[in-house]
Amino acid sequence: DEVIPYLPDEDEPTKGSDDKPIPADYITVTFKSEDAAKGKVKVGAKEGTEVKAKVKPGTDLSKKTDIEAVAEKGYGFTVWAPKLGVAQADQPYVAKFIKSGDEVKANDPIPEGWNKVTVKQDATSIAENTVTEKTYAVAPKDKLAADKFPSIEGKAAEGYENPAWYVDGKKVDNPADKAITGETTFIAKADQKAAVTTDEVIPYLPDEDEPTKGSD
Repeated sequence: DEVIPYLPDEDEPTKGSDDKPIPADYITVTFKSEDAAKGKVKVGAKEGTEVKAKVKPGTDLSKKTDIEAVAEKGYGFTVWAPKLGVAQADQPYVAKFIKSGDEVKANDPIPEGWNKVTVKQDATSIAENTVTEKTYAVAPKDKLAADKFPSIEGKAAEGYENPAWYVDGKKVDNPADKAITGETTFIAKADQKAAVTTDEVIPYLPDEDEPTKGSD
């Protein structure tokens, strides 16, 4: 065995699964969750907030399929810190998790299968500084909470009206009700007001139709 896992409250193992003694040069490696409320770690059959293992020196942990992070409901695993590689004993491998709807930076890792959702505003039709552009990580078919969408009521820029949220050019009446199934961008924008004549006086004869347009 290259990896022999055990829990912190168990005796350190002296034999592998084949009942043969563990060589003296095996190192002790620690795997742990950043927060028990967010998830656990699992190494082989051992699962908990922290799992230790006797590991053969030089073992590449990234190639071991039985080293996992197990997220609690509503959370997702992002990365190991440090990244799994050749086993080391001097610092623990910590599993990092994120909650669905948490804000992330553009290049931050997100859980496998999750989607990035961006909320922003049109620079022309919405009043400046109404919506600060932010990106969130959202679990499949989950929804982004209403508090992530700033109020845009009455925030149309001069010359525009009817501010609303749009996705892919289609108006979304309640963005917090939209299930997320892929990379999504919610953009706040408004309609341009119809131009009206600048003529102050538009004359017409009694037998003519009442004008609807000016000279311009």
